[in-house]
Amino acid sequence: DDPGEVVIITGEGDTSFCAGFDLDALPQQDSGALALAPDAPLFTASDALRRADATLVAVLHGHVYGAGVQLACSCDLRIARFDARFVIPAARLGVIYHAEGIALLERCFGLALTQRLLLLGETISADEALRAGAIHGVHSATDLEGAVMAVADKLRAGAPQSLRAHRDRRAKPPRDRMPRMSAQAGTQVPGVSGQFDEGDPDFASGRASQPGRGKCLGD
Repeated sequence: DDPGEVVIITGEGDTSFCAGFDLDALPQQDSGALALAPDAPLFTASDALRRADATLVAVLHGHVYGAGVQLACSCDLRIARFDARFVIPAARLGVIYHAEGIALLERCFGLALTQRLLLLGETISADEALRAGAIHGVHSATDLEGAVMAVADKLRAGAPQSLRAHRDRRAKPPRDRMPRMSAQAGTQVPGVSGQFDEGDPDFASGRASQPGRGKCLGD
């Protein structure tokens, strides 16, 4: 209940902040009755971050893939190690991003970098993200922890009610806008397109074999 609370979000291990969504879950949707869209857990987590009564600081390093980019954008501040790389391979995999997710990306990265991420599948470096205002600092591996703690100390020194009021600028989409899908609408829903199975299999298998790849959302 303390509006002055600071929560620091990091990735486990040294290679990735987040390896992204579990791609194995996408083609396995129930073809029967209506089911939640495959990206529903991601939006539940992202929505929970944006509604949290705390200041959220994402500490980014290594690979920041797909869903990990959206989760980072759901935080108030983003501080990166020099080797952070942002990648959203949606076009290569046949995955469709939800409009709310795209809007969140545009708020952080701006239109041009969001188009490079989604349409071209390009990798955005930490320095590029810093210049675009998507992240708030880039540091060496040895300086990162100290820089994060300094930011946390500044936040804790602020007036709690002021922090809460300014955090309210976060995007907070209504819960009832969570997408739903059916077998008949499968090629149109956010999350997976009719071309998912025709996406780049080498890219998908290579990403799945990376260190830090897990089965949990936001891993």
